[in-house]
Amino acid sequence: MKRRDLVGLLACAPLAAATRPAAAEDTPLRLVYPYAPGGAGDALARLFAIEMQRVLARPVVVENRTGAAGRIGVQMVKDAPNDGATLLFTPSGPLVTLPHLQTKLGYEPAIDFVPLQRIAAFEVALAIDSRIPSTSLNDLVAWLKANPERATYGTPGIGSQPHLAMIALAKATNLTLIHVPYAGTPQAMNNLIGGSLSMLCAATGEFLAGQRSGKLRIIAVAGDVRSVAAPEVPTLREGGVDVAFNNWYALYASTRLPMASLEQLTRAAQTAIRASGVEEHVRSLGFRYWPGDPETMRQLQRSDSESWKRIVQTAAIKVDE
Repeated sequence: MKRRDLVGLLACAPLAAATRPAAAEDTPLRLVYPYAPGGAGDALARLFAIEMQRVLARPVVVENRTGAAGRIGVQMVKDAPNDGATLLFTPSGPLVTLPHLQTKLGYEPAIDFVPLQRIAAFEVALAIDSRIPSTSLNDLVAWLKANPERATYGTPGIGSQPHLAMIALAKATNLTLIHVPYAGTPQAMNNLIGGSLSMLCAATGEFLAGQRSGKLRIIAVAGDVRSVAAPEVPTLREGGVDVAFNNWYALYASTRLPMASLEQLTRAAQTAIRASGVEEHVRSLGFRYWPGDPETMRQLQRSDSESWKRIVQTAAIKVDE
């Protein structure tokens, strides 16, 4: 069977309890998460690993491989043995954004990976040190212009979607901002709360506990509509900045995997995402529960990639290292 027919075949796979893939039965199935442990995305990956383990009756572990805005972890999955023991659990950025930012990416998303299951959707948000006397986007812009030496912001890495959101915000507001890239959000969060970083842009779910405790303040979300996790927070568009991005998490496999493994892993993922309690847990982490089959994922990946291509071209951004 030709690989281009694979997605269509998997989309028609029935939702049934999956048997173990062709890999050694006692070998743990690795879900590679290409960012640091400790954040909301990492928690989402670990939730899904637990459900996959229940379905497969096989050890499933999350492996964090950080660096290069997610590229290192994605590259690891591409280069892994084709034994069905390594999958990619990733947000959309490394597959739909980075390809338009880096000419030496090392992988081709539409060729090297097969989508198995869409998990959740999310929006990025801008949070600030709670000691900054700003409660709205307009207040923050005015404060940053009056205090340019404090105009530092963190993101999960150069070329990440939060990085592009902040570039767009800077252009729209005529601000000069200082980017501080991190391998993930936990250390950046510590620096934000500690006062050595003024702003942080990351998934909304990362900020919920800090918002509730008063240790940080979410100023705006970069979605089309307000976040279901923080409905009191306005969008950037409501603040007068026309910036909005679509983001999601999904499970992928290498296209080099045998067909039998791909079919079994897809059925396992479809069963896991619909297990009792999963939707509630996903929402508690600040994400929108958003299952989607392989064909839906393929179409979404293609359309989002085209959207990000236009955004990157308009901004004339390149982040080759």
